Amino acid sequence: MTSAGIILIALLLLIVFAAVSTGWFSSFFVMQNPFHGKDVETVVSVYGDDVVIHVSGGRDAVELREIIISIDGVQLTEEQARQQISNGTCVFPGAVEGISGTRDISVKGVFSDGATSTLKFCSIDCS
Repeated sequence: MTSAGIILIALLLLIVFAAVSTGWFSSFFVMQNPFHGKDVETVVSVYGDDVVIHVSGGRDAVELREIIISIDGVQLTEEQARQQISNGTCVFPGAVEGISGTRDISVKGVFSDGATSTLKFCSIDCS
C-alpha cells in the first residue's frame, strides 16, 4: 500500500471518529439540558411599588422553591430580585418603586433539583 493510501484511510477513520464523538456528545447535552423548560404557570401583577408573582399551576410547580425576576431598566439587588415561595406567591417589595410606564419582566424559577428555568417573559405596567 502506498503512503497516500495509508494517509487517506487514516483521514477517513479520523472523520468517522469525529462524527461519532460529536453525535454522542450532542445526545448527552440534549439529555442533560432539554429544550423545553419546566412546566409552571405564573401570573405577574403589580400592586403599588411591589411585583407579585402567583404560581397558578403546572406539572413542576411542586418542585419550585424560589423565583428570580429581572425588570428591563431596573437595577435590583440580589435580595430584591430573589424570593422564596410562600403559599404559591412571591412578593418583591419595592421592585418598581419610582418606575413608570411599561417594562419587560423575566421570571425564572429555581427548582428542588437545583435547575433554573425561565417561567415567563412578559410586560408589566408600572405607575
